[in-house]
Amino acid sequence: MATLTFPTEARFLRDNSIESAGGVTMQLGADTIRATVRVRADTRRVYQALVSPEYVETWLAIPDAEGPLIVTQAVPSQLDTLPAWECSVQNDAPLRIHAGFTVARRRRLFIRWKLDRGASQLESRISIRLIGDFEHTTLALCHAGIDANGELGWHHQMWRQSLCRLAKLYQNEVHAR
Repeated sequence: MATLTFPTEARFLRDNSIESAGGVTMQLGADTIRATVRVRADTRRVYQALVSPEYVETWLAIPDAEGPLIVTQAVPSQLDTLPAWECSVQNDAPLRIHAGFTVARRRRLFIRWKLDRGASQLESRISIRLIGDFEHTTLALCHAGIDANGELGWHHQMWRQSLCRLAKLYQNEVHAR
């Protein structure tokens, strides 16, 4: 059985690969994507958006997806602590993503990420840290182990678009006082 090593912190390295767009700050490494975004919601709501399939469907953006995005609850593996979710898109080339949560706390998530493109499969790992107060949460993401050809660019685009959408979901909400 292969052992997955999760990144311990979602910190930025000190190099020139940092970019910022739409409120999302991203950095690419050799096989790693690091990103931060500030969301206008408390950590409980951001946590729910990350783990609940019905919410994932609203913010997850699959690059070049022409067909509908379908996110469903998946059967968790023995390593998962929460029900997993799966996402599928029926394009010319079908795509399926399985996200299994191995550690899930209100402010910390470790995710086993499996991308299946039919002919190729990629397994990687994600660490997400939620740092927040009553009205805002900073989501710090580190997606490591993306070593397949072309997958780093695809995942970079997917995370940039998805995190922008996640932030926009809560952008115009009026908070009751």
